Amino acid sequence: VAAVVGRTRARPPERFVWPAILAAAAVIGVVSLAASPNGRQAVQDTGGLTRHALAGLKSLADGDGDGFSTVFGGGDCDDDDPNIHPGAFDLADNGVDEDCRDGDRHQPGAAPRHLVTHHLDPNARERHNVLLITIDAARADALPCLGATRPTTPALCALADRSTIFTRAYSPGVTTRYVLPAMMAGRLLGDVSIEGEGAHFLTLSGNDLLFERLAGAGYAVEAHLPAWLTERLGYGLEAGTERYARHADLPLKRPSGARLADHGVEAITRLAAGEGPWALWLHFFDPHAPYRPPAHPFGDDDRALYDGELVYTDAQIRRVLEALDRHGLTDDTVVVVTADHGEAFGEHGLGFHGKQLFEEAVRVPLIVHAPGAPPSRSDRLVSVVDIPETITDLVGLPPALDYGARSQADRVAGAPDDVPPRTVYFEAVLDAQRPDRRLVGALRWPYKLIYDARTDLARLYDLSTDPGERVDRRDAAPEVFAALLGDVRDRVQSQRDTALARLLQRQAGVPPPPEVAAGLGAPEPLPTLGITWLGGVVDTVEHGGVSLVRIRQWLRADPFDGRRPDLALRLDYAGVGARYRQKRVSRPLRGLYPAWRWTPGEVITDVRYERFDNVRGTIEVSASLQSGGATAFGPRALGRAVRP
Repeated sequence: VAAVVGRTRARPPERFVWPAILAAAAVIGVVSLAASPNGRQAVQDTGGLTRHALAGLKSLADGDGDGFSTVFGGGDCDDDDPNIHPGAFDLADNGVDEDCRDGDRHQPGAAPRHLVTHHLDPNARERHNVLLITIDAARADALPCLGATRPTTPALCALADRSTIFTRAYSPGVTTRYVLPAMMAGRLLGDVSIEGEGAHFLTLSGNDLLFERLAGAGYAVEAHLPAWLTERLGYGLEAGTERYARHADLPLKRPSGARLADHGVEAITRLAAGEGPWALWLHFFDPHAPYRPPAHPFGDDDRALYDGELVYTDAQIRRVLEALDRHGLTDDTVVVVTADHGEAFGEHGLGFHGKQLFEEAVRVPLIVHAPGAPPSRSDRLVSVVDIPETITDLVGLPPALDYGARSQADRVAGAPDDVPPRTVYFEAVLDAQRPDRRLVGALRWPYKLIYDARTDLARLYDLSTDPGERVDRRDAAPEVFAALLGDVRDRVQSQRDTALARLLQRQAGVPPPPEVAAGLGAPEPLPTLGITWLGGVVDTVEHGGVSLVRIRQWLRADPFDGRRPDLALRLDYAGVGARYRQKRVSRPLRGLYPAWRWTPGEVITDVRYERFDNVRGTIEVSASLQSGGATAFGPRALGRAVRP
């Protein structure tokens, strides 16, 4: 404040006096608020001028440009090093406290994983068929059997009446591209083994996907999905399927459920004529925005149109369930209906999904029908990642390794809700180019914590008294808040450790393949960066029937006097003969293994997958290296790719 006042004239014009006083008061108020985590959270929640004032003050006081200051509640414990701040990944046992919390982290040896506990006698279970239906963006409270007032889903609620419906079911995420691999693997988002940076990545082998396990037990497996989904978002989920149909006649921007139901009915007819058990997956897209139902039974505002989409989708699911009846398969089929995530309509200031973890985004329907099981309504806390273990338990298959999933087959078979307390987790990846920028939620009923990994701030809600998540209870329940916050922080670190270990195994210390190295040209030493750029290559790979552009670069760490600067990789794409330009900036190995940690002689491989759906012709790809936000090397042409 003194600095601001010192720059004003001794006798300012009268019209500036009150604005200056108000500005000074605002600065004083912001500084006072920012002195504690609660104050910083309050400023974040308030928004508007106060939040911008705090951001401006922190920016002025941010000496190393990492987004955190040592004052105004910034929490930076070393403002001369941009790799050290409260949002950084604390590398274990390196003598540096990168995240400014509790000193350098020690990582004990990884404990062996146990198998998930199954509840039913596998010898007494029949190999029932499996029908999995997923609905895009279906929030739980949009169903009448879960609290909705509009008659949106009579068929699904009729199914729930003769099944087990879980009233407290949660998705592990809020975007389809991350949820579907987690759901099919029975793992939380950070535990799914993937390859690639940004929006396009592969779900690798070794995740023990549900359909791989069923196919290994002799099931005939089919999936019928919208091509828009499988060709833009999901790669690798076809593992274990005999038929993985990507239907181009299921568009995002107009009704498609009827056509998907046609495909589903045809598949059931075909599978019913075969021998042995089968599994079928259908993904209904219609509730996803834009909301364009064929009829408008509730009106024309967004929420009314969304509910109209559910009415339409429900009618198509009814047709699929009726096909089971016609073929006499209802009493021989496990049916599971759920959603990948919910949908928001401004309840907390945001619409759609993908950017927040409030109930409207993460609570989803989960209905499980098992032949011979009694109908019931369960308040047990469950996650969508429980689906693979629940299904395999119900049909008598062996359990998988425990990555946090739980079999709910005992509850479906009639066991009471009483189980040991459980915490379920969910995440929102806020920036596909920076996976560290995310929200992480933890729910240990009735308390729900939402943690911002970038700012190290969190809020706590009591869903039993505040289902709308309006009142932050972190001060009213400090012990609960501290326990959940510590739990989430530990989980974030553990998942980063796991992801880094996988990346190092696949992408560190591995030189370019001989057939690639021969065409890379001469290595280019970069002594000011302490690395040698070995080159890069662009090619096209087929994965499950989808063509992806693969871009690979290789960097070798050289001996360096002092600390090697951090590096970022920039890729530039240009459409040949077209007005198309795009860039991607990321850090090697997702920023989890910064360049200053590389061992001399170590080779780092960077892999990225892309699709250029809206570009015709060929794409020129060039690469650059950035240090401190400036270009330190390049651009270098890597090659051309033909649009898949």
